[in-house]
Amino acid sequence: MRIENWDTKLSDYIQKQQLVKFRRGKTDCVNFVIGAIETITGKIVFEQEYNSLKDAKKIIQELNKKDLLDIAKDIAKENNFESIGCVYAQRGDVVFLKTNEELGGTLGVCIGQKSIFRAKAGVETRNTTTCDFAWRIE
Repeated sequence: MRIENWDTKLSDYIQKQQLVKFRRGKTDCVNFVIGAIETITGKIVFEQEYNSLKDAKKIIQELNKKDLLDIAKDIAKENNFESIGCVYAQRGDVVFLKTNEELGGTLGVCIGQKSIFRAKAGVETRNTTTCDFAWRIE
């Protein structure tokens, strides 16, 4: 369930994230989305800590997962976040975009027609309908 004033809190959260330098395990796509979910729902959905790509890969291996998408699907299932078509994603929903990156893709937050992603170069946006997976965050 989304908390009261989640929309305003999400806007504030995203604005603050735009000012923070990328750091793996602190301000990367995973932590950006985990923070957004906590901002929207008050729930912490993932607490594994890592500080490097190597650490992230180790967590994926320890959890017997193939990639970041597999972990995202498990988190969604554990928290009853419904899988939806990207064309139905709304503000505050989580999206996944497949890429050639080592973890298989990147997580982002839908902000309407666009979704926002945390990348090494900063915050990037993509058309939400170009994403590959989406989950309703409630």
